[in-house]
Amino acid sequence: MKDRLKKLRKALGLTQEKLGKAIGVKQSTVGTWEIGTQTPPPSAILLICKEFNVRREWLENGSGEMFAPESTGDDAARARRMIGDLFNMLPDDKQDILLEAMSDWVKKYGDKKDC
Repeated sequence: MKDRLKKLRKALGLTQEKLGKAIGVKQSTVGTWEIGTQTPPPSAILLICKEFNVRREWLENGSGEMFAPESTGDDAARARRMIGDLFNMLPDDKQDILLEAMSDWVKKYGDKKDC
């Protein structure tokens, strides 16, 4: 799960601190999950899945798609789904390229309200 949690965080363009804040835990806690010294409790897994529309099956055991289908026509939800689909289509050795590009985009535009 540690590798999938890190992939998810990077796919969303989040730091460990921002992911932690979104689900109510410290950055250091997210760090221990990502290096595998601790496993997220079921309550944290549920929060991650709910907050970021992640499929629990994917997060826990890697089966299926990263993101759950959205039931709304929300533009942000559609964008997350498209990014997740693109990420899942890429071979593992190419996923880092997308993650790096998304990280650069978030650094450049992430805090701007008019994008």
